[in-house]
This record gives sequence, structure tokens and C-alpha cells, in this order.
Amino acid sequence: MIYETVAYRNSLELETMTNLSTQPTLALPPGCFGLPGIGESIQYLRNPEDFIAQRQQKYGNVFKTHLFGRPTIALIGADAARFLFINDGQRLEMTNTPSFKVLLGEKSIGVQTGTAHQILRRQLFQAFQPRALENYAVTMAEVTQCYLSS
Repeated sequence: MIYETVAYRNSLELETMTNLSTQPTLALPPGCFGLPGIGESIQYLRNPEDFIAQRQQKYGNVFKTHLFGRPTIALIGADAARFLFINDGQRLEMTNTPSFKVLLGEKSIGVQTGTAHQILRRQLFQAFQPRALENYAVTMAEVTQCYLSS
């Protein structure tokens, strides 16, 4: 069975990766898959922060759940995120839920994975350098002033 792996920087920022192996090599971490079909999605959507905090307190920084139609392994913290990104494309592959693609757009950098993500990131890198951001602030101030004076 293929499991989603989710790394939480906080309860609202998550990265999802799919195990490239179809055979689990280790026992699953503690946790609960919830109801058949919907899993624990409703509890998560009601209050994502409490959902993660409660399960982290009960099961620790690694636990299993079932979110948005997929069995999911949650990993919490910087070490977990580092592990996932170091293993991207080797043991794991970055994936996104269909709703995430709809929200951000199919071609968004936030839903691109692997080489496509790296290419977009390199292309956008210059646009987010401090010097470029300073120029954006000046332009935004000028535009705002123009609208306020009219």
C-alpha cells in the first residue's frame, strides 16, 4: 500500500510526499485511520492546529492518520522536514492532494515537484532577492500614493 507522508512545519503548512516503495519496510507508526473512506479528515478540517497538537501529544512526532482519502504518515518538526526533502526523489516523491492543486493552480510552484519545482524556483529566485523586494515596496508606495491623492 502507498502511504502519504506529511511534514508539518506548523498545523497549516504541510508538505506531502509519497513513499516510492509499494511494500512498507517498517511497521507503521502509532495512530488511527479513523472512519472508512473519510478517515480523520473532518476532525482535521474543523481545527487543524488542535488536530495535530492532540495527535502529537498522544502519539509523538510521527503518527499515522487518514486524510483526504489517503492513508497518511505525519512527521512533525524541522528534523522530519529535513529528512523528507533530503530523500525527495530517492525514497519519497513529493505529491499534493487534488484540492491543493485546485487552490494554487496546476502550474503553481507550490504544486510542482522534483525537477519542475527546481527549475521554477531558480527562475523566481531573483524576483525575491532583498534588492528586488525593496524596489517593489517603492513602487507599491508610489501607486498607493497616487490612488490616495485622486
